Amino acid sequence: MKRLIPLIQGRRVMKRLLFCLAAAALLLSAAVQGAAAAGNDWMNRMDAPKGESSVGISQYAALKAGVYFPEITVNGRNRSFDTGTGFEVGYGIRALRFLAVEGALGYFQSDHISDHPDYFNDPVYQLSVFPITITVKAIAPIFNVIELYALGGAGMNYLMLQKKTSTTPGNTVVNEKDSDEFTGSYHYGGGIGLKLGASSALSVEARRIENLKSTMQGDSFDISGTLLYGTVTLGF
Repeated sequence: MKRLIPLIQGRRVMKRLLFCLAAAALLLSAAVQGAAAAGNDWMNRMDAPKGESSVGISQYAALKAGVYFPEITVNGRNRSFDTGTGFEVGYGIRALRFLAVEGALGYFQSDHISDHPDYFNDPVYQLSVFPITITVKAIAPIFNVIELYALGGAGMNYLMLQKKTSTTPGNTVVNEKDSDEFTGSYHYGGGIGLKLGASSALSVEARRIENLKSTMQGDSFDISGTLLYGTVTLGF
C-alpha cells in the first residue's frame, strides 16, 4: 500500500497539470485567432479617437493577482477558512467602447486549519479552485483617463480538496484524503481603472463568487467569497 501512494499522488499531479495545460492552450488559441483576425490594424487603432479602433473592435490580455476572502460552509456549518491568494490570465474583446467580453483561466485557494488542530472533531481542509470563466463588462469612461466598470458572468470550476482527519479522539492517527470535482458558479462585481492607452490600463477589481457547491469526501461544501485583484490590461 505504501508503494502505491506515490503512484496515486503522481497520477493526481499529472491530471491537474494536464487540465491546466489544456485550459491554457484554449486561451492561447483564442488569442492567436483573434490577433490573426485583426490583421495589421494596430496602426489604425492608434490613430482612432478616444481609444476606439477604426473597425470598432480592440483586443487585450489581462493579468490579475490578489487575495481571496472566503465564505465557506461545510455541512451547513460556517468554517473559518483563512484568507487565500489567487491569480487569473484572460483574453478579452472590446466590441464597443462601453462593452467587453472576457474569457479567463484562474486559480485561488484557502485552508481551514485551527491553531490547535483536533483532527477528530475539526478536520483540516485545504481547498484549491481552478475556474474557467466568461465575463461581460459594462464600461463607463470618465474624462478618457479613468474607467469604471461593472461585470457579471459564469464559469466551470475544477475543485481539489485535501482533508486531514482522525478516526479517534486526539491526534494519534491522521488520515489524508484527496478528491476533485467539476462544478459551476456565477460571479459579479466591478472595478476602476487608469487608462494607459487605447486598450491598456491598470485597475483594481472586486469580484463576488456565488453558487459554487460540491460534495466531496462525504462533506457538503457551499463556497462563496470575494476576490480582490490588481489588474494589468495589455492591448494589442
